Amino acid sequence: ECPDLARVGRRMLEGKIGVERVVWPDGPTPLLVSFAPIASTGWVYATSVEEARAMAPVYDELRRRALTAVAMIVV
Repeated sequence: ECPDLARVGRRMLEGKIGVERVVWPDGPTPLLVSFAPIASTGWVYATSVEEARAMAPVYDELRRRALTAVAMIVV
């Protein structure tokens, strides 16, 4: 059982729109799950991506800025 996934499921059934972090108890990596209702059908659209993959560009930019700051301090 995955409490995070249960929480996301409840939000979906409530008709919410969102992005939630889901961590499986024995899973290899956290996921970001996004979801939204489709009003005309009563369905919910959901998709997921590994958090590390989604956040990689952000981490790369932070790393670049940190290196730039260190270089500016040294010079």
